[in-house]
Amino acid sequence: MKKLLIVAMSLSVIFCLGIYLPANAQTQLPDFPGSKILDSGTNPVGLGKAEATTYVFTIYLDAGFDIENIVRDVVPAEFDVTGAVATCGTVVFADTKGNLPNRLSPDVITWDLTGCDNATSNSLTVTTITDQNPGHGKKGIAFFEPTSCGPLYLNDGAVMIDMETGDAVTNPSKSLMVATCEDESNTETCVDSDGDGWSLDCNDCNDADLTVNPGAAEICNGIDDNCNGTIDEGFDADADGFTVCGGDCNDGDATVNPAATEVCADGIDNNCDGQIDEGC
Repeated sequence: MKKLLIVAMSLSVIFCLGIYLPANAQTQLPDFPGSKILDSGTNPVGLGKAEATTYVFTIYLDAGFDIENIVRDVVPAEFDVTGAVATCGTVVFADTKGNLPNRLSPDVITWDLTGCDNATSNSLTVTTITDQNPGHGKKGIAFFEPTSCGPLYLNDGAVMIDMETGDAVTNPSKSLMVATCEDESNTETCVDSDGDGWSLDCNDCNDADLTVNPGAAEICNGIDDNCNGTIDEGFDADADGFTVCGGDCNDGDATVNPAATEVCADGIDNNCDGQIDEGC
């Protein structure tokens, strides 16, 4: 049994870009004119380390971007932004709650493109460190994020913002994440080979398939998708031991399944072989 509760998603995702995007507008907007990459940082990262972990990522803008807009990104509450360097324009970053002690809050990064030459590509490199966990910080204990298993998101998707309206004019770029593990020193289990944000140490039961992990939703497919030790739970409504994807042709009747005996003259395919009253 793991000592820490498994959390499917980092709380940082909740803040995200909904505060910038007009209602129902995200799918109607063009793609972000660039990309984002993780330059450096531990992946997977250990839970509750006694020292902060540094991550550096870069937002790239392709040539032809609109200099009348600004770029905005959000670094989730588990991190503090310590530096931001752009190849042009000006950058500001601020904690949404003013870096209050022992309180996690997101940092908003704003890149003003005024004066940039959009005939060439440009970039913004951001340095962040994991934040002190509030509960331990109040007790004076060095205990840094993350503190629970699952994907740790380093940022939201960067978006282009109209300076006049404050609305997003592009869809967000991809967000970046790393996996977590309980024992960072264990090179055999502190791995995330499929890049789904779940390490073997945090109970990923198939590290070769990014659709299988403790944060996945169980579907009826003969696989333990959510790594809870049970296959296709919730897909046997009549509790006869057979699921719909396992051949049960009537999951509302426990007497009908592939192991049942065909009953003559009842007009039902009792054994789910595609025939009715065969052998009668």
